[in-house]
Amino acid sequence: MNEFVKPSDRDRAAARQRFGEYELEEELTTTQPVSTTVPISRLYAVASAPGAAMPTGVAEALMRQPQLRAIYRDLLARGARFQILEAMAASTDELTRRDGPGCHIRFEDSRAESNQIYVIVELDDPEVLPPAGIAFCDAQDFCAGLALTVWRNGVAQAIIDRDSDFLRLARDPKSTAYLR
Repeated sequence: MNEFVKPSDRDRAAARQRFGEYELEEELTTTQPVSTTVPISRLYAVASAPGAAMPTGVAEALMRQPQLRAIYRDLLARGARFQILEAMAASTDELTRRDGPGCHIRFEDSRAESNQIYVIVELDDPEVLPPAGIAFCDAQDFCAGLALTVWRNGVAQAIIDRDSDFLRLARDPKSTAYLR
């Protein structure tokens, strides 16, 4: 079961303001009506569970609308328990570890399947409530998430495909990780 952190009054007001700006921009710049609108409550629910399957309508709207992606990323950031900012690496191919305050993320090749990678998340304090998911977002606010379902002693691991969007974003040194 996912836990949802209730946003503060200030965060809700800021989200309403940004969403209102987004809707106004869409109305002014779109020559034809937008076929998919995403209520802020739905976007917040999606951002609260970054590893869950993204509803098709939301995914399509995020692909088309940069302002909506920015709002989604802002919601991820505001609710994140841990954030790992830009990596200190020159090459995206060799990035095998991301470190941040309170947590560390490693990427290890699977010995069983050559097309798979283990994502291992370690918390500095194994007693803290662990996050349910992780999302990486790039400079254009494109994001990919992964559920972190099983934790043992402050460590979770998941298997992903080597060619996944999640791994591409995770290995981008300019991306940011949000653990919720």
